[in-house]
Amino acid sequence: MQKASWMALVMSGALTVCSWAGSNPAQILSFATSVVNYNPGALSGSELKYANASSALGAPTLMDQYSVPIDQFYAPYETNHILLIGAGGSLTVKFDTPIRNSGANPYGADFLIYGAYGLNITNGEYYGAGISDGTYYNPDGGNVRISVSQDGVLFYTLNPTLTRQIEAGLPTDSFGQFGLAPNPALNPSDLAGLDYTGMRALYAGSAGGAGYDLSLAQDGLGGSVNLLDASYLRVDVLDGRVKVDAFSTAVPEPSTWALGLVGAGLLWWRRKAK
Repeated sequence: MQKASWMALVMSGALTVCSWAGSNPAQILSFATSVVNYNPGALSGSELKYANASSALGAPTLMDQYSVPIDQFYAPYETNHILLIGAGGSLTVKFDTPIRNSGANPYGADFLIYGAYGLNITNGEYYGAGISDGTYYNPDGGNVRISVSQDGVLFYTLNPTLTRQIEAGLPTDSFGQFGLAPNPALNPSDLAGLDYTGMRALYAGSAGGAGYDLSLAQDGLGGSVNLLDASYLRVDVLDGRVKVDAFSTAVPEPSTWALGLVGAGLLWWRRKAK
């Protein structure tokens, strides 16, 4: 079996174990399943290669076409993996399994958005010993508005003063658990001076991304809206542009034994890949 197949098998098992171990009756790990509407916004020329909205569906990217895993220094880049949304553009996706408003999720996050941003390396070590400077290469500066809906008609905006930008989320680490929200107090700048070991210690088992709370939903007058769940999620780009890899529901932190199984599986894959 090729390395890509081994990796896919291990990561699939890891996702299954963690979603089962971290699940409760309110939520299991799931991803956006269909595109309701996509407006590419102010994209032109070669940027239009990244205007395939289906690229934002399903699980976040695990590896590139050469079986290189996605991590803090190596972001998704292929046209079938990421979606680009320009200024004035928007994307609306649907979840077959609704996003639940659950207090059991770490930091109150009910769903996550995974961008496609990688950190610059300061020490010239590009093969496993890199040190981050806490900045992204090729940042897009996208300013977005996040909205949610139960029926796909009536949307509620998440409080913009308390909702982080997609580009302010942590870069994806495919060796972490998707759906496990990272500490919202962390920003890419907090990873400056760190190697993989230091960054993963801060991630605490998460695969990165940016977490969002349904409790921040507001009506048109700025009043709070009590949403138990939402099946639709919309991203409006107000200026700049953003790269989107995937959307996921958030899940509670898995038990220690579940993380141990995932770690053992990844260690086994690394040995098989040598």
